[in-house]
Amino acid sequence: MRIITCVMCFCALLLALPLFAEPDRKAEALLLYKKALKSDDVRGIELLARAYQLDPRNASVVYRMGFLYHKMNRVPEAEKYYGLTLGIEKCNERAHNNLGSIYAARNETERAIESYRTALKCEPRSVSAAYNLANLLSEDGKKAEAENLYLKALSIDPRHARSHHNLGVLYMNRGGEENLKKADMHLSRARVTNPADPLVLYNAALVKEHLNAPADALKLLDSADRLCENRASLRKKVREARTRLQTR
Repeated sequence: MRIITCVMCFCALLLALPLFAEPDRKAEALLLYKKALKSDDVRGIELLARAYQLDPRNASVVYRMGFLYHKMNRVPEAEKYYGLTLGIEKCNERAHNNLGSIYAARNETERAIESYRTALKCEPRSVSAAYNLANLLSEDGKKAEAENLYLKALSIDPRHARSHHNLGVLYMNRGGEENLKKADMHLSRARVTNPADPLVLYNAALVKEHLNAPADALKLLDSADRLCENRASLRKKVREARTRLQTR
């Protein structure tokens, strides 16, 4: 009787082991994930690969692998792990948004737009998704929708310099005194947030030129020129604009 009882206890213990092993694997994967966040990219990938083996359904681990591969410009791996992330979390805004960036870089515009739209549906307050979608729609000639999306991004983050800049350029290209005033306002706000961006300064100078404020335009162009050290094509435009103003 004692032998039978011991055998039954041993069998019960064996059956219970997987129940304890699974949480242990998840906990170990979580520790590796947290350690990866504090590591350099290469070491981070190594740690995340181990975490993925332990817990392949951990969306944070899988997304982070995609993100690091993307950061390292290993696009096929990034695309793979973003896809796996969406297999776990269908509405992962960051994975949709980053896939959109991959498609946009490959000139797969329709796929990129679809990914950005999905990201925005998943997270309506995503500044990145609104901004990225606005850029593609603006390039595609859908200026009104792009304008609304830039404004949406700025309603979420009023200091988002790139939205201010691109919206300002949109208004400048649209023309007319009212639009030029809006362009001036948005480019001024972009300058406050990002004062060392020569492209912002250059476009702000063009608006000042259109508003018949050549002295202000020249000051902005001088500042832009000093910041164009590694941007030869932009420096050429800056100097051409300065020459045009000086010879008026």
